[in-house]
Amino acid sequence: MNYLAAFFLCVAFTVMTALGGGKEVYWLIVSDVNVAIWLWVAWYLGRRKRP
Repeated sequence: MNYLAAFFLCVAFTVMTALGGGKEVYWLIVSDVNVAIWLWVAWYLGRRKRP
């Protein structure tokens, strides 16, 4: 659940920047994709059972 919250916060700040007329929206979207990938990796590795 923390992974989803972190991702939604990233997206929310990107949307707020876009609505505020920020010029760096493209790079924020690229950053959001990068964050999403690494959050998925952390979630996937965290759910694996350790012997």
